[in-house]
Amino acid sequence: MKKISATKLAEMFEVTPRTIYRDIETINSAGIPIVTYPRVNGGIGIMEEYKIEKRLFTLQISPPY
Repeated sequence: MKKISATKLAEMFEVTPRTIYRDIETINSAGIPIVTYPRVNGGIGIMEEYKIEKRLFTLQISPPY
């Protein structure tokens, strides 16, 4: 499994690690299986077995009224 630290994610997205942990909770609540590993070689990752549905990333435009 690929892992990345909360600190590194925070740097990438220019937010605090606390924001990352809040976002991880929200993502996990949405049904995406986030796994966290503590300690020096730990990090955050998505279970390798999980496959996200492509339709979640499909832009659906509503017709104008």
